Amino acid sequence: MPFRPGPGVGSGPGTSSLVATSLALDQAGQPHISYYDSLNRNLKVAFRDSAGWHSHHEVAETTGQTSLALDAANLPLFSYLGTSSLWLMRRDAAGWRQEQVDENQVEAIQTIQGFPDLSLALDTSGAAQLCYIRYDQLIHARRSASGWQKEVVESHRARLCSLALDSDGNPVLGYSADDLIKVAFHDAAGWHYEIVDTDGPRHDVFLALDSNGYPHLSYLASGGALTYTRRTVSGWQVETVEAGDLYAIALALDENDVPHISYQDASSGQKYAYRDGSGWHTEVVDSSGGWGAGNSIAVNSQGTVYITYYDAVNRDLLLAVRSSQPVVPVPAAVGAATSPANTDSYGQATGSTGLPANDFEMATLWTICFRR
Repeated sequence: MPFRPGPGVGSGPGTSSLVATSLALDQAGQPHISYYDSLNRNLKVAFRDSAGWHSHHEVAETTGQTSLALDAANLPLFSYLGTSSLWLMRRDAAGWRQEQVDENQVEAIQTIQGFPDLSLALDTSGAAQLCYIRYDQLIHARRSASGWQKEVVESHRARLCSLALDSDGNPVLGYSADDLIKVAFHDAAGWHYEIVDTDGPRHDVFLALDSNGYPHLSYLASGGALTYTRRTVSGWQVETVEAGDLYAIALALDENDVPHISYQDASSGQKYAYRDGSGWHTEVVDSSGGWGAGNSIAVNSQGTVYITYYDAVNRDLLLAVRSSQPVVPVPAAVGAATSPANTDSYGQATGSTGLPANDFEMATLWTICFRR
């Protein structure tokens, strides 16, 4: 499989959890989150800057599935499944623009488990690419000057897709088909395929590319084991991270290509795993709530780890931060103006945040710094 050396452009996390969150970090290392507000039944986007948290967009009539990316100007794009179509929302200097990617496919864009799978990534020119499942087919969509160009990558029993782009903007997809874990790669010669693991997933497949362009995947195998796989010059290396009643996973690589995985354990709560020279290490992030899926993870250039997830009992979205340095909250009243000029960091007028300002709960290593 012709994986080219060179740094990956980036990847949008896939979203196969019951209710999705999607997390991206801007060039200053600040988090941006798209998420589903199950109480009000709409999709929202929030971000943090030096003034605190801001909520700057809402979309009604969605299924709750979303994938978020940031362009070179730190402006957000997110894909979501509405009540009648698959959409992409893009922020520019004039405000928000909505584009229809695929129409009349609400019942069609489904996984076998009945939940959509979406993954968004941007190439170096800022053009969007998506993967999603439609009628058990894996679809790759690319935005060009003439519109959305769509093609079928896998035509039978496909589900659980995740997308990343190599240094040339070529798509690399991790997914499941016929109860196999597979990777598909596109270049000038077309699509190429490899079987990664024959122990097909129970749910969740995430893919990321390392600095040499090789793919890494995490997924839950059929028996429920949290599995990590990476491609090397000698082939695929498969490792079991943890076994148990696990679900709702996400994967990110840091600048040193170290893998970081967030996931949920029915017996102990929200968890986190990372790998170093001595093997895998796991930590409990939060054991206080009723964890309800929606995992997403990102790591900034200083190695600070961010994880978003849901507390299903309290219907809270939480952001947990792991850092060797203390995270200082920015005091602000709930509903206070986002800034003295009432503008967000994109220069657009806003009203009040409507968000609690950094509701902290201290743990040994982890800080819960956003609760909505």
